[in-house]
Amino acid sequence: MEGSERTSRLKRNDHLLHQPEIVSVAIEQLGENIALNEAT
Repeated sequence: MEGSERTSRLKRNDHLLHQPEIVSVAIEQLGENIALNEAT
């Protein structure tokens, strides 16, 4: 049961990785968060 839940979560993540625009937006947001953390 636990293993299948992990597999389905990995499949969802894999699906997101095939959408570059979503990935690039996420990376941009990460970069902004890092910049904010360094600024404070």
